[in-house]
Amino acid sequence: MLQELAGLVSLSNDHAALTLIVERYAALQAADRALLLPVLGSLFDLPLTGALAAQAASLAIDALNVVRYRLG
Repeated sequence: MLQELAGLVSLSNDHAALTLIVERYAALQAADRALLLPVLGSLFDLPLTGALAAQAASLAIDALNVVRYRLG
């Protein structure tokens, strides 16, 4: 999956590609929490706007909730 995402990042000015990237990163983050920081860092390097930016922010908030739950 990481190789597929690397290929899509080159298309990151295309809204459809950005949507696919965000969806794939969300799935990747859900499947492997060890990739949490790289996924979030990469997401926020993309030119996201509107709903995609909100979705990326939601992933970050969900990640913080996981950390808070595990520490609390």
